[in-house]
Amino acid sequence: MIKGLLYIAILTAVVVASWIGFSVHHGYTTTTISSDTGIIITPIPQEFDRETIEKIRAKKVIKADLSEQIVETGGVNEATAAAQQATGSAQQQL
Repeated sequence: MIKGLLYIAILTAVVVASWIGFSVHHGYTTTTISSDTGIIITPIPQEFDRETIEKIRAKKVIKADLSEQIVETGGVNEATAAAQQATGSAQQQL
């Protein structure tokens, strides 16, 4: 009985160790990074453009009151009408 359990325990340990070993080997040999991903994950340079950082810091913070009720009207405002005429994308008004 003990010999049978020992035999099963040794075989289970060998199978588990082989499984882990082959999984690690498979992970190292098949993992690749596409060229698009390689471009996206390029490291950030250590020197930042200070002028751009100052422009970002100088931006105004706009606080919105989200409890305010917004009512949409069916009409087209002047800016939208002018943009539609300039681009030729005006839709027929019903």
